[in-house]
Amino acid sequence: MVICYARGVVLTLFGWIHDWCIVKTPDGEVVEDLPSKYLVNLINALVGYKDKVKAQGLKGAPHCALWMLKAQISNVVKCDRSIEMLWGQRTGRSSDSLRMDMDEGCMVQ
Repeated sequence: MVICYARGVVLTLFGWIHDWCIVKTPDGEVVEDLPSKYLVNLINALVGYKDKVKAQGLKGAPHCALWMLKAQISNVVKCDRSIEMLWGQRTGRSSDSLRMDMDEGCMVQ
């Protein structure tokens, strides 16, 4: 129940940011749906980290097998249509980078 509650709080917060904040590049171009892009980037990196742990033969956190992590990710992704769409558009292997492809100097209004 705690995980479901925390998931709901995060999605509500991201929804608020999406509705009330405008993120612009230094050139003034609006960055569409930054919260969803950010979350998908984090989830993708999390899967990448878990894949590396498994490849190295390490156990990782208790009760966090790769299939369990993917089940929780599936639950999160299905909670929001924008996140689900972006998650489905991923290509290739999971990244292990938390860095987003964004210009420095972005502005938030």
